[in-house]
Amino acid sequence: MNKLCSIFFVLMMSLQLAAQAPDWYSAASRKAHYPQNDWYIGYVEGEQRENEDIEETFSRLKDDARAELATTIITTIKHSSQYLSRSDMQLSSNYFEENIKESIATETEISSFINDIPEVRPEIYRIPKGKSIAAFASLKKSIASNFYIRKIEDINTRINEALVIIDYLIKNQERIKAGEELKNAKENLTQSSEYYKLLLIFGCNADKINTLQSQRTEIEHKIRQKLSFLSLYTESICILCGGAAYDFSCSQIVDKIKGNMSELSCSFTDDPSQADWIINFRLKAETDNTRSNSKEKFVKVSITGSAYCVNKKTTYPLYSEEYDSALSSPKAAEVILRRGKLINGITNDIINILKSK
Repeated sequence: MNKLCSIFFVLMMSLQLAAQAPDWYSAASRKAHYPQNDWYIGYVEGEQRENEDIEETFSRLKDDARAELATTIITTIKHSSQYLSRSDMQLSSNYFEENIKESIATETEISSFINDIPEVRPEIYRIPKGKSIAAFASLKKSIASNFYIRKIEDINTRINEALVIIDYLIKNQERIKAGEELKNAKENLTQSSEYYKLLLIFGCNADKINTLQSQRTEIEHKIRQKLSFLSLYTESICILCGGAAYDFSCSQIVDKIKGNMSELSCSFTDDPSQADWIINFRLKAETDNTRSNSKEKFVKVSITGSAYCVNKKTTYPLYSEEYDSALSSPKAAEVILRRGKLINGITNDIINILKSK
């Protein structure tokens, strides 16, 4: 009788433990609840390390489960024939595989993307009668697809809104600011491309793919049109400079400023009568011992001037200065200018004025 009770107790405990175990704990259960056609999964087991509290162990194992999930995705992608047989996108094999190769190359990159998906939440299970701890991460392919569809659609909406603003800026002859907005739109389009490649990886309905591709083609066309227009009608800028800082000439600073402004939708002219903007500043270096009670001499290098908008007949002041100390004032002034902080500061002031007016 006692033997039967013992057997019954062990059986009941086994059933209770089995009932408490999550549906992802055993290999058979994972196969039943997370079929390969619909899910990517990552499963790991580990133990608590020395000098590691249990929360640190949980966090480490969750990260390991995410990494294993990323490995599973990469492995599935590499066996693309397996995936292509499940795809309903009606795309050619070569096109599909090419987009995969261009998009994601490593488990680390995949991990960074899947961590953005809210539904990827690794789980922990402390295995009974032992020190082992199991961790599990899963991603349903349809969830990933819908996530990236929303991302792409949100970006497309933002770009279309930006294009309306760009038209308004062009109409009001604010072409530099329009160029900056257009640059941001292009960067958003690049991000959309990355999401599109991920969408191909996780799969999507063919009609949705075609719709997104049509939207992208239309946006690209509009951006090219605006780029073409701005390239013909860029803001023309004349930079006038006077003064010097010992042997450091004003022309060196002008060349540096022009280089810093190269990404703006603008051109440069030496003729003020042909300019939309006239940047007029003066470079000056002087000894200044008023900044300290000691007898040490300070050298001050300053740039003062203005940015004048010809179309609006409006002037905006420019001013920047920097100090250094040394026995040789000319050398200190050269050090200030060569390290670029002062020049970059005045350049940023100019750019901010051009982009905001």
